[in-house]
Amino acid sequence: TEGAVSDYPVLAVYGDLTVADGVSLTIDSSANGIWAQNIVFDGATVDITADMLGIFSVIYDDVADDYIATTVTMRNSTVDIDVTAGDEQAVCCQLGFITIEDTVLTTKTSMAEDGANYALYVDGDLLIKGDKTDVKHTGGIGFDADTITIEGGKVDVKSNDTALLGYSGVTISGGAVKAESTNSYAILGTKGTVSITGADTEVTAITGSEDYAAISNANHPDNPTFGDGGIHLDAKITVQGMNLIVGVKKDAEAAITLGENFEIAGATLKHESIGSSKTKTY
Repeated sequence: TEGAVSDYPVLAVYGDLTVADGVSLTIDSSANGIWAQNIVFDGATVDITADMLGIFSVIYDDVADDYIATTVTMRNSTVDIDVTAGDEQAVCCQLGFITIEDTVLTTKTSMAEDGANYALYVDGDLLIKGDKTDVKHTGGIGFDADTITIEGGKVDVKSNDTALLGYSGVTISGGAVKAESTNSYAILGTKGTVSITGADTEVTAITGSEDYAAISNANHPDNPTFGDGGIHLDAKITVQGMNLIVGVKKDAEAAITLGENFEIAGATLKHESIGSSKTKTY
């Protein structure tokens, strides 16, 4: 399907949209790609090229004066979204849930510094799972959600801004994850715990920034007390950058805790005695 009228999406559904059972859908739009309330790709092949939003699931209730919760689900599918011609998101779910399961997803957004060029944006939860999952993103901003949960698969995000941002926390319990940011955090949980666990989990976090850490749960280097929840590491971790790991947990002695599966490359743990019974590790 090609074309668009003004900024109207090529495929607009006033309700739910399901693409399934081997169906192939190709969209080339000079504006937006797909709009619907709840969007499901299940066993489908979807290729979207758009000058604005690739997929957006946004419904506003004028009576309630608020957004209605919506969902975007990709399961057992192959999805390719390229919105590099504009400055918008590849996938936007204004309020709700995004689930990626056993899906090969490739997103590309522009590198513009002032754009809303997220790969996946949701004011809600983002869940990535399934051994067959393979998610790749290159663009201005990576994943932005209230919570990010990665349970399995491969995830590779390269962005100018933060690669993985979960306002209420980031949980990685399986899979191989690489998060790389040129100018900001690689992995950031602003007001919640960053938890990386699993005997077979491997996480690489790289930042090119001189100010921001590779892994952190405090969203500003000049005000680290803004974060809370701390960082728990119980997996194989590789970090690279000027600042590697910054953890904040209010009203607690330990902001960073380590489990028995913890291994680290690119950093060395140092222990400093700060009293007869206390040790500072950094």
